[in-house]
Amino acid sequence: MTPRELVRKLKKIRPKTAKDMRRAGFHLRYLNEGCFRQVYKIVGTSAVIKFPNLTSGNLESTKEHIKQESRGFQKIRKQKRGLSLRPYLPVIYYKDLEAGVTAMKYYQSYRRSDPKERAKLTDFLMTFFHYESEDRHDYGYGNFGMTPEGRVKILDLGMC
Repeated sequence: MTPRELVRKLKKIRPKTAKDMRRAGFHLRYLNEGCFRQVYKIVGTSAVIKFPNLTSGNLESTKEHIKQESRGFQKIRKQKRGLSLRPYLPVIYYKDLEAGVTAMKYYQSYRRSDPKERAKLTDFLMTFFHYESEDRHDYGYGNFGMTPEGRVKILDLGMC
């Protein structure tokens, strides 16, 4: 299935949960979850879909996290000067801010063992978004992905 076909189907069914996707005939493989979302690979595509983590018990916080992430990606896309973060943005196929659902291109996990490299990326993002030091904990390895060519992609900007 091409990304265009996937987007067309997602717009039609407007899934809110993995169960909705399965009912519509999609095959999902669970990948991971964080405080706010669960991530599934859409089998037969090069995409993942993120659903609100309903076990966290706070859907409103989850939706706010997703809206913050969307604003962060927009801020990067609109950036006109200086060192651009645009090359680090993921390809986003679909987002439904009200349902808290996002579909994006699948990237391998970023699992570099060098803590200095991770700290450099984290510091860069914190400087760009003017985060306070207590926000640092959210930028673990799970929030970065890699292309097959080894380029880093930012997968989660939920604190923006």
